[in-house]
This record gives sequence, structure tokens and C-alpha cells, in this order.
Amino acid sequence: MSTEIGSGPVVAGVDRRPHDDRVLALALRQASQHASALRVVHVIDLGTTVPTPARDAGHARRMAAERAEHREILRAEVLDRVAVIRAGRSDEPEVEVLIELGDPATVLLATAAHCRMIVLGRGCRRPVTERCNRRR
Repeated sequence: MSTEIGSGPVVAGVDRRPHDDRVLALALRQASQHASALRVVHVIDLGTTVPTPARDAGHARRMAAERAEHREILRAEVLDRVAVIRAGRSDEPEVEVLIELGDPATVLLATAAHCRMIVLGRGCRRPVTERCNRRR
């Protein structure tokens, strides 16, 4: 395992919980200090959702459109939170928001390849940080 700091973006994992603002504030500060971009990742955990089978092709298209709309709503919510935390400061880094589907630990590790650091809040039953550490 390498201990070198990556040269990529700072990655922040958010999950629509109260601690997200602290995670975003710290990640923005770290990205600014290191002159890095900020990649904010929200993962829709497929392990906690019940898949609904499509009845036909039209239903499958509507479900896909609803998922895409849901992802855009989540992306807008994250960008709104970032804007509030930035409070008009011009020195803040470029922000990229990714809304992904899958296992949070797996997705975070994949999107954090070559990142400078990962900033996470506190998880619940099975903390993502614990699962990420096991996959390293």
C-alpha cells in the first residue's frame, strides 16, 4: 500500500445527513489549501433499495427517466449546499458532483483513485470508512 498523497481532487462522501455540511466545509477548505478540485460523491446504496421490476419496455423507460430525474435533484441539492457553505468566497475550488448507484465503499474507492484525500462523515450501522479500509 502506498502512503504517497495523490495529486488528484479532494473527494467528499455525502449521504444527506446532518454532518454533510461539516464534511463539505472541511473538504472545500482542504481542496482550497491544496489548490485541488473537489469531487463530491453521493452514492445511492442499492443494498438498501428494493428493485422494482419493469412490466414492459415503456415502464422501463419511465423508471430510467425517474432515476435520472432523482439523480439530478440530488446533484442540485449538493450544489446548493456547497453554494451556501462557500458564501460567495471566490478562492474556492472547482466542484464536481457525482451521484452514483452501488455499494458506497466500493463506489467511493473507485471515484477516489489518485485523489489527494477522502473526507467522510460518520456512518451508521456499517461505517463506510471501515468497509473502505478492508478493501485497501
